[in-house]
Amino acid sequence: MAHGHGGRGRFPPFPCPDHPSLFMGYTKEESVEKVIVHDLPTHDTIEILGVNDGHIGDEKTDETAFKGFIKHIAEAPNRYWVYNGDNINNAIKSSVSNTYNERYSPAQQKEILIGMLRPIADKCLAFVPGNHEARSGKETDCHLVWDIACRLVGDDMATKLYRENEAVIKVRFGSKANNKPVAYIGLINHGFGGGSLPGSAMNGMYKYAIAFNDVDFTLSGHVHKGILSGKFARRVIDPRNDLITLRDFCVLINGAWADYGGYASRKGFPPGTKGAGRVILHNYTKRMNVLI
Repeated sequence: MAHGHGGRGRFPPFPCPDHPSLFMGYTKEESVEKVIVHDLPTHDTIEILGVNDGHIGDEKTDETAFKGFIKHIAEAPNRYWVYNGDNINNAIKSSVSNTYNERYSPAQQKEILIGMLRPIADKCLAFVPGNHEARSGKETDCHLVWDIACRLVGDDMATKLYRENEAVIKVRFGSKANNKPVAYIGLINHGFGGGSLPGSAMNGMYKYAIAFNDVDFTLSGHVHKGILSGKFARRVIDPRNDLITLRDFCVLINGAWADYGGYASRKGFPPGTKGAGRVILHNYTKRMNVLI
């Protein structure tokens, strides 16, 4: 059931005729967020990659490297991705970015990005905006990532995959010894600051992840401090079997696709490695790792 015309659906926070109680992935009556569930084809491994901080339009963006990354996702059937924010620079006048240094206007940035992502649209597991796209939401109530999602996957699928602040996804595939699929829970967030050094970014995401009892991995970006990852454990109570066990979880913070300079050098921020890692989920037995 379409929520709009021509791939430009009505934004989920407002009730729509087909789903009058649907608000941003949860029902108004419950005010409980919905997990995005994906049953994927069977492979020995599933790779989850974050597409974030492309900053299309910024004069420092390495578009060639960013396009190569998108092509890399398209090349293997077991590679999937999440839209993780700040893929357009969106330098509007009220922002800290310099509008006069942009390669393209915000409208052009959106169209260029949609063209880049269209070959991998059917492999997207979630859409979450970043602070750069959120600029237009704050200033004009124009929600760019919602529009991008509708253009790429259609209104109905966008309603399932889009979240305004964070997304929790469940990925199921393959089978364990009991013939049930292996299931993983991922926490998707654009990311947030918290200090000038890489350790502060990792500390922030670690604290964020442990607030969720069953999360297996987190994917974020935003901080432009290079590609950061870690594997940790939390204590979990199993009331059914009266056990206290340890459960691993992975944190992956991706880098940005921009060369050093401009705002970063003016503010004295250290350079960070370009690019992104991936979370690798294994079949047969629950096991995951991060590859950079």
